[in-house]
Amino acid sequence: MPFAAPEKDRKPIGPAEPRPMVDPLFFIGPSGALLGLFVVYILYYQMGKTDSENEPVSETSEHLSIALNQQTQFGLGVLGAIFVALLMLYFAGLSPASIAPAFLIGGFCSAMSSQLSAALFRRANARILKADSEDTHAAERLAQQGSVAIGLIPASIALLYISTAYLVMTGLLRTLSLSESTTIMVCFALGSSVQALVARGGAEILRLNSSRALAIGKESPLQLVGTTVRRVSGNVADLYDSFACANLASIALAVSAVASFAPTDTTGQARVSLLPIALSGIGVIASLFGATLKADPLEQAPAGRARPYIRRSIAACALFCGASAGISFLFLRGLTIPSHFGWGGLWGCAIAGTLAGLLLTLVARALQGIRETPGWSFLQACPPAWILASTLLGSFWMAGGFSNPALGMFGLSLTSVGLLAPMSLFVGNQVLEAFSDNAAFQARTTESSPEVFRAVSRLVARPLQNFSIAGSFFSAVALFGTYGEEIKRQLIAIASQEPKAVVWGSVEIDQVAARAATFVELAGWYQITLWNPLVHFGLLIGATIPLALAGLITLVAQRNSADSDARPDSLERTQQVAQNAYRQLPLTGLFLLVLPALAGLILGPAGTMGLLLGCTLSGCLLGLLTNESRDGLSGSTLNVCSKLVSLSALLGAGLTVSLAPAIASYLGFV
Repeated sequence: MPFAAPEKDRKPIGPAEPRPMVDPLFFIGPSGALLGLFVVYILYYQMGKTDSENEPVSETSEHLSIALNQQTQFGLGVLGAIFVALLMLYFAGLSPASIAPAFLIGGFCSAMSSQLSAALFRRANARILKADSEDTHAAERLAQQGSVAIGLIPASIALLYISTAYLVMTGLLRTLSLSESTTIMVCFALGSSVQALVARGGAEILRLNSSRALAIGKESPLQLVGTTVRRVSGNVADLYDSFACANLASIALAVSAVASFAPTDTTGQARVSLLPIALSGIGVIASLFGATLKADPLEQAPAGRARPYIRRSIAACALFCGASAGISFLFLRGLTIPSHFGWGGLWGCAIAGTLAGLLLTLVARALQGIRETPGWSFLQACPPAWILASTLLGSFWMAGGFSNPALGMFGLSLTSVGLLAPMSLFVGNQVLEAFSDNAAFQARTTESSPEVFRAVSRLVARPLQNFSIAGSFFSAVALFGTYGEEIKRQLIAIASQEPKAVVWGSVEIDQVAARAATFVELAGWYQITLWNPLVHFGLLIGATIPLALAGLITLVAQRNSADSDARPDSLERTQQVAQNAYRQLPLTGLFLLVLPALAGLILGPAGTMGLLLGCTLSGCLLGLLTNESRDGLSGSTLNVCSKLVSLSALLGAGLTVSLAPAIASYLGFV
């Protein structure tokens, strides 16, 4: 239980309950993950070794290796530092023993997925560059194989890790109730969020440093290194984090949703909590199916050659929608779900996310060919925002959220799972542009011209920024529900030790009222309404967090570029830039961990919820507005902060519940 009383001094939060056996359908998830990793191994083996005789390949590969090594060393150092801090909190009695190792393992798995993706990229890139000088079509086919393998890595590793964590937390740790186990599991995603910030932020600093090389008119491998690190390891870490947050939040919300209408049915709660894992396994299998579809004979026009990639994504989404219907029925059978659509409403939430992700990419591609003007750049952000809003409202309604908010939040979490389930193909399509950038760099240095391959990759990859933004948005929305559940569990913990627990102001409750509390009652107790100025204050402060992150990254990149005097094409320059980029990154990200805790202590849950909402909405809209070619910053980078801020607030929920009422009373806020 994050930041609660010491375990030896706490009474059990929930009654002792028999643990039902794991449903055999659970193994759909880990089976899909293992199948994905097996395909990755086969494709990695087929790619062969790097051709050391190709001088441009070895040069760029060496620059890329330097940057990736710096990212790995810094990322592991940050994980170690936060791990030590969590251990200190545990020995101080402010954190349970499971949080520190879970954080370390989660961050390590995220770092491992990024490193495996980068290693596979380097091996595949060597073959692609050699083939591109001889046959552009052969290079494109190799790029397809490499991009599919890289796309499978984050989903497979994350799903395998989540499945193992579920078995450990719910099967081996018998001292914890099912609700407590699944809610603590959400904190496991903090390690992956930190890694996503390191990968995304550091890659952006590297990429922005290419401006000096461009200013002197000289081709520099540093330009290529920055974009490649962002599109490969940065995208992998970001979507790994979204995937983990969505699944872990959905597992926790499943238990609370079933408990809201069947509080004694522990078997049903355990079975439904397995649904997100099974759906994600189906998503990996559907992505493999889509990737195996053969393309039509290649046409000369880039738009025609991009159609097979779109058809593969549509086929994968169609298979997922069909298979998820049967899986949802099997997991939800026997439950009388209080919604107009029954189990079909929750299934509809999952496919709504899948269709929304596909629709976002198709709309972005349709708008891609329109010439950009100052006014049109703002209008282009409207259709994706409307799609996200419609999906959010529709999912909450289909799940029956207006009569049972717990079910509605579970439905929204299933929407995030459905959106990210077939993400392997979408990640792979984005990696395709990194392959084409390397081919274009070689073309400029060897006076060849792979323009068709490059044009195809841009038609396929560029619209996918909206997909990653949508994944971050719905993952953050799912974390809202888990924050409410954590507040409730902390109230139960305090009420179990005292006859009456002070909630906020003059509101006091006992243990019975705490256990029976709903989201609506929690909002009433803590005055989470638009009439509360604490909510407005938190909303405005949260809206500035993505702005501050973007500004700090840009300022660090400018100072980093000015401080380096080495030649732009030298290994020394890449070494200096990479070291400075990752060493200065904590200055840009430390406030993302500290600010939610301070907001919780001073503003209470009402101000914290406003902070989370403002950060999520601001990051989403700024991401949709930001154009990499115009503003120099990737829009999806701004969405890393929304998940990290939500998880930081979740970890500090214990301090918020126990100390914030007294601080607010002293300050006169109540």
